[in-house]
Amino acid sequence: MEIYCAGLIFGDFLVIDILKKEISREIKESFDSLEKKYCLKSASPLLYFVIKDFFGRKGKRIRPLLFILSYLGYSFEKKSYKDVLKPAIAFEFLHAFLLIHDDIIDESELRRGKPTLHKVINSRIKISKHDRLGGYLGIVAGDIIFAMAVELFISFKTSCEKKETALREFISSAIWTGEGEFIDVFNGKKTLDKVIDQDIYRTYELKTSVYTFLAPLSAGAIIAGAGPSEIKLLKKFGSVLGRAFQILDDFLDIFMTEEETGKSKFQDFSEKKKTFLAWKTYHSLKGRDKKIFFNLFEKDDKSIEACEKIKDMIIKSGAAFFILDMIDGLIKESLVLLSRLKIKKEYKVYFAELIEKLSSQTFAVTRKL
Repeated sequence: MEIYCAGLIFGDFLVIDILKKEISREIKESFDSLEKKYCLKSASPLLYFVIKDFFGRKGKRIRPLLFILSYLGYSFEKKSYKDVLKPAIAFEFLHAFLLIHDDIIDESELRRGKPTLHKVINSRIKISKHDRLGGYLGIVAGDIIFAMAVELFISFKTSCEKKETALREFISSAIWTGEGEFIDVFNGKKTLDKVIDQDIYRTYELKTSVYTFLAPLSAGAIIAGAGPSEIKLLKKFGSVLGRAFQILDDFLDIFMTEEETGKSKFQDFSEKKKTFLAWKTYHSLKGRDKKIFFNLFEKDDKSIEACEKIKDMIIKSGAAFFILDMIDGLIKESLVLLSRLKIKKEYKVYFAELIEKLSSQTFAVTRKL
């Protein structure tokens, strides 16, 4: 099977790689264009450097990919991905903005295998990596990137109605994600026994599902001309996939290496992040083990040994296997929803491959237990 893509014919195994390269190229070219328009480099070489450095890092590009595949999958005339590259990469700019702010809030050290943007700022101006100035300037850099994202999203030709509807999806995703971040940070100040599972589910939905899956999928389909009922089903598909993605990500933080994830190992433990995995472990343990787990989890400045002990207790409690079964259920549900979507069959293949990748990662985690 082959598909039409930008006036050329590409075999199945090349399409995603080609799109990722085109997305990365467009990110670079669009940033260079916006830099010239707004004189970033002349205003502040440091600002220019840290944003350029951040966008130059290797990323999955899943959001622009989903946007483009949805657009092409619901376009019933031959369309080129080049028509929508700018709104597609707007989701990558939105992602960068959110990551930068999240890293500052969490005081994270690594992002995509390199120091976080606010740490790079402190390093470039030769001050302590713990100085707050990097965070202050990082917030401003993130805000600039968000404004760039909005400009990029509206920089394409389509009907005013489609553009406005798609833009509302884009803006709404930023608002919902902000709400999710607020709940997540607030829950971070609570002890594990005071957090309820509904808050954790809601955080997953708002912080991951909406801007990673729902918004790119629905915005791409809207621009292509998909109807309201199909958009509703597509959003349900994205919601289920997003929950599976986030719950699995909690496992990767614990059971995968820094080289595999590009983030600090046991980062969630260090931040006392109230994941569903931690919540389920606490509520599955009894007596002395429950108290030991609680004290270890709530301890500041955890050692590697303490983190390994928490990991062992997650396995011992049975919570890990329970939640892996939950992920498997979400994966199966997403496949059922995918089968109901009216997207072109040749594009369903790519969404099925994404689901298969989630399934493979779940299996890889299971083998480590």
